[in-house]
Formats: sequence, C-alpha cells, structure tokens
Amino acid sequence: MSIEPSKASFDLSAFGDEIVVDFESQLQCLRNLNVGWLDLRAAWGVGVLHLVDAMVDRVRQLCHHYGIKIACIGSPVGKLPIADPLEVELANLERIFRIAERVGTRMIRGFSFYPPKGTSDHRHSLTSLRVPWPIVPRGCATETWAA
Repeated sequence: MSIEPSKASFDLSAFGDEIVVDFESQLQCLRNLNVGWLDLRAAWGVGVLHLVDAMVDRVRQLCHHYGIKIACIGSPVGKLPIADPLEVELANLERIFRIAERVGTRMIRGFSFYPPKGTSDHRHSLTSLRVPWPIVPRGCATETWAA
C-alpha cells in the first residue's frame, strides 16, 4: 500500500532579526529562501515596540519592495509579572496595534504574563485577566476568551 503525496501547501514566516540585525538584509535573505512572510519583532536592532513611525513606514516600504508580507507582530506585550500594574502594558498594546495597522497585519503575538514571584501557579494569571481591558471593546479583539 502506498501513500499518496500530500497536496497541502504552507506559507512560511520567520523572525528576520534572528538572521541579521539590518532589516533590508533580513528581507533579502527571506526572499532568497522563498519565505514570503515575516514575523516582525525587530528592525535595525530596535524592538518592534520602540520603532518610531518613520521606521515603521520604512519597514512597510522595504517589505513591499522585496515582496515580503508581515505575518504578525512579535510583540513583547504580556512579558511581565501578572501582578504588575497594567497601565504601561495597555499603552504598549495600543502602540503595537498602531504599528500592526501601519504594516498591514491584524496578527499580534503576545505573552501570557508571568505568575507571581516565587510561584508557578498560572491560575492566578487567568483570574487576574478576567478584568476587562479597556482596549477590547474598541473592536481590536475578534475572539473572546473565558477562563
């Protein structure tokens, strides 16, 4: 009995900043490898959250030039203890939303927050996040997660 070849197709994406710091060199390498999608985490050694608008616009222009699309924003949002105040993280999330919109993606990677210091109990994280974030009602989320 033989197995039929798969007819599945895949779109590959990659973190370009793990290839090289220079953003244009990242895109050249991805294009040479036939990887058409980038998970944008950093460009020119600057983390995505800290890219100024002119840099974000340059990212968009270079991606267009090289035929590479942004699959998602590899954001650091949520990479902090769950017990920390959320105001700064909400501002970071707002900035990430604006960057995602400028580069043409609706996908954003985030982290699940760290449990309280000295514990590995993630249940605390889930109950803490039941507090509604003020950004969610604006229509930025497409799914509702219940703990």
